[in-house]
Amino acid sequence: MLRHGAVEGLKEICKNFQVALFSFLGEKTIKFIVEHLLTNDIVFDGVYTRVQAHGRTDEFANYNQIYADFDIVNNLDTLETRYYNESFS
Repeated sequence: MLRHGAVEGLKEICKNFQVALFSFLGEKTIKFIVEHLLTNDIVFDGVYTRVQAHGRTDEFANYNQIYADFDIVNNLDTLETRYYNESFS
């Protein structure tokens, strides 16, 4: 189900960073994955799924709720938080 070393890698990342899981998978599948990771002591700061409207196949996702939950300001070429600021340009 997970790539070799993924659990160890996620544990290491979770030590120093806020980690959110964003998925395009169905609710049952993402619930199964999160429960599996919880048994390995991996706790996410947020878990989000993309809500897909009936009959629509949008290629883009709306991250506004994640931005709000983690105090992120999106300035198109920069993501800023109270804790971290990294420019992508």
